[in-house]
Amino acid sequence: MQIPKGTNPERRIESFLERHPEMIEPGLRLLQRQYPLKMIVPRMVGKIDLFCFGEDKADVAIELLAGPVTANDLGQVMVYWDVLNGRAQIHSRPRPRLYIIGPSLTANFQHALNVLDGGKQINLTVKILSIAHGTRLEDDEWTVEIRDHDPQLRIPL
Repeated sequence: MQIPKGTNPERRIESFLERHPEMIEPGLRLLQRQYPLKMIVPRMVGKIDLFCFGEDKADVAIELLAGPVTANDLGQVMVYWDVLNGRAQIHSRPRPRLYIIGPSLTANFQHALNVLDGGKQINLTVKILSIAHGTRLEDDEWTVEIRDHDPQLRIPL
């Protein structure tokens, strides 16, 4: 599946999910789009597409991709995990949660995910985004579905 053509499809998906965070997790509250995540030393490690707060007060980082999810994308959210988990420990808050949402997963991503016990080691949930065929991102008349990735689809190493 490919995201429909148009300018900045990832930004358009981000705008849609900003208005409908409950499609990702019930009770999710958006804090900021394109949140610049910094380590203790003022050095940016990346921008979280959608930075949210869960009902349990945990930080929730959502990485959205218009193209296939790769092992490089997993590396990026692992950095987010490291910084956010450190903050959670310092402030005695729940473990952060991470989401990667994209239209498909590459084999190298799935291999890397296997190493992380399906993402459990970094509290990662992988979701698959699909948009109804023939629709365009320029209007609000498109259908979006977000479903959980089946963790049973493991690629043997």
